[in-house]
Amino acid sequence: MYQKGLGVEADLGRAVLLYLIAYKRGSSRAANHLAILFKKGIGVPKGDSLAYELFLESVNSPENNEVVHNSTYSGTAYYWLGYMAEKGEGVKRSLRAARIWYRGAACGQSDCLEASVRLQPKIRKKKPSTSRRHAAINR
Repeated sequence: MYQKGLGVEADLGRAVLLYLIAYKRGSSRAANHLAILFKKGIGVPKGDSLAYELFLESVNSPENNEVVHNSTYSGTAYYWLGYMAEKGEGVKRSLRAARIWYRGAACGQSDCLEASVRLQPKIRKKKPSTSRRHAAINR
């Protein structure tokens, strides 16, 4: 409401404060909103690591029951976790983890399903085993 000025004058500082209060009370939606703000640096300092942790808390929250899990909030968190894992933003880069998160977000979101499918060929490429690399180097 305060973040976008819906029915009230927009006040980003107040929105962040209210999200923090709700987050401390266990709201996965508030964690999701805060994560987006930190990811984008809106009203708070940009912080990818903190955003990643907040997105994780959002999807792992006890509040995140069947109703919330299938909501836009949860899908958004799964998408961002996938994106950040794919790009290595706030977390070590992992295409496998990205694909798992994108799959979690794919329920009803075609862009997430496409991202999951796009990453599959990159994941299947295997690096030569350590012994093969050493043999190639020692020739």
